[in-house]
Amino acid sequence: MMTPLRITPYKWLDFLKLATMLLGSNNEVIGVKYFTALVKSTIQDPNKTTRQLAYINALKSCIPNFVCYFGKLTVKPTSANNSWNKI
Repeated sequence: MMTPLRITPYKWLDFLKLATMLLGSNNEVIGVKYFTALVKSTIQDPNKTTRQLAYINALKSCIPNFVCYFGKLTVKPTSANNSWNKI
């Protein structure tokens, strides 16, 4: 079971610094593309969406050339066995 981030000491991931460290000093990171889907607030956690948007806005304000792309999360049951039949 995963521990919710809000009850851990870890709150921030500097994507620009991470990319720079992974790519090494011979490369230049010219921007960060962040892909996510909006979380839905629940009765148990009505501020979930607000916190996610605050995090994204903080990333935009701290990381040069930061672009956020929103997609949609679709939850539908699938079977791994069905995917092999198509190959």
